[in-house]
Amino acid sequence: DFTFDKVFDENTPQSTVYQHAAAPLASEVLEGFNCALISYGQTGSGKSHTMMGASDGKRSGMIHRLIKDVFRQMKESPPTTEYLIRCSFVEIYLEKVLDLLNPVNHSIRIHSSEGDRGVRMEGASEACCFDESDVFSLLVRGNACRTVSSTKMNTDSSRSHAIFIMKIEQKDNGTGISKTSQLQMIDMAGSELGGKNQAAVSETKGTAIHQEARMINKSLSALNTVVKTVVSNQEACGGGDNGGGLHEVPYGQSKLTRLLRDAFGGNCRTSVILTASPASYNVAESIRTMKFGHICGNVKNYVKPSVEMSPVDYRKLL
Repeated sequence: DFTFDKVFDENTPQSTVYQHAAAPLASEVLEGFNCALISYGQTGSGKSHTMMGASDGKRSGMIHRLIKDVFRQMKESPPTTEYLIRCSFVEIYLEKVLDLLNPVNHSIRIHSSEGDRGVRMEGASEACCFDESDVFSLLVRGNACRTVSSTKMNTDSSRSHAIFIMKIEQKDNGTGISKTSQLQMIDMAGSELGGKNQAAVSETKGTAIHQEARMINKSLSALNTVVKTVVSNQEACGGGDNGGGLHEVPYGQSKLTRLLRDAFGGNCRTSVILTASPASYNVAESIRTMKFGHICGNVKNYVKPSVEMSPVDYRKLL
């Protein structure tokens, strides 16, 4: 048996999925919490449709709805509050972190540290955004550069993990309180069993697709191992922070697990959306997806907002 917070059928409107799975992140990221929205599932099961969807209307995806919600809430905040929004868009393809906003940039590095700083991605292009239309333009621009291939499971299959990051810095000039946070939105490449993804193509292209599938499955397997280890550690010490190092969590096994270190066991509010095919032909992959999601539900993250007070306010507390 599997336990989830909510289950949706294929006829559920995008708006309903958003309200249950993603909407709370909009207010939480503006409260200073780091947040992550992740889609996980088999190739062709609807991950990209769920996350990206259409740019507007009823088919608008989770990312567009979440961004609109964040900007709406910023507009409703006190006039004394100033915001600085910076966005990055990268993909992990064949274990390389590629810049979707500047494809010639090959200098992206992932750094992780204990404590409040957590995971940092250095070298990726950042664009300042003044409203949601600026952010949507970056999404369109980045998605046009994303690596896709035609496979048996999907004629336009994403062959990379795409990560869109929105960093938010805010300061209330009335109170002197500053907050910094980031919102990660991750559209993962599809998990798949060998053979199902291969298309009737040339030998060269077939070899490339096979290599892509192998690297995708390797990174997703590493993510499964990370999540299982985090849960095992936490259960062994009664829910403590990753078990206090009972077993080393292998975050370094892949670029994906390094980038998602905070999302699973760290300082981050994380929501995972699972997508599965209703076809009996895909039951093995669907069960694998359910198992992963069930384990994710047992991860305990230890979150706190990044809030700084002005020196004047600090003195008032003394």
